[in-house]
Amino acid sequence: MEHALSSTSLYAMMGGLCVDKVGRRPLFLISTTGILITYIVITILAAEFARNQAPPLGIAFVVMLFLSYGMHNIAFVPLAELYPVEVLPFSIRSKAISFGSMVMTASMALSAFLNPIGLNSLQWRFYFVFIAIQVMYLFLIWWFFIETKGRTIEQVSVLFDENREVASPGLDTESEEKVPYLS
Repeated sequence: MEHALSSTSLYAMMGGLCVDKVGRRPLFLISTTGILITYIVITILAAEFARNQAPPLGIAFVVMLFLSYGMHNIAFVPLAELYPVEVLPFSIRSKAISFGSMVMTASMALSAFLNPIGLNSLQWRFYFVFIAIQVMYLFLIWWFFIETKGRTIEQVSVLFDENREVASPGLDTESEEKVPYLS
């Protein structure tokens, strides 16, 4: 267990260090694609293990589980709080982050009860639920997540409200010129 904790922390730190170099959206896409691939492999390994119960398949299954945790931690640990702060307007930021935390906690509690039932009744086929969820996440990230790398919070807010102006960086407050933000 100690090695699992240190390896997942390592993935989270790697992701955190890459945020400003790679960007938020690409990091989310890399992470979610990695999770999807590992779940596909996990499903195949679980199906094969159910058929012939070879110990190497079980070992490979556990390795892929830890790899999927690592892929999750690359983006979702460092960006879970950072990204909403960057994209949400100040007026709803605290309420939206609180709501997101509530939804996350509720989904973890629900999955703690439903996963054993699903695995017991559907066995390895239950992993198709996780694959479908990852495909849905990929779609949502691809179509709805914007890249915020290199932009201030004010510049990001302009991406959501095109009629809004943002102060030009580098100008003092007396001569601050209002210009529309252009990507």
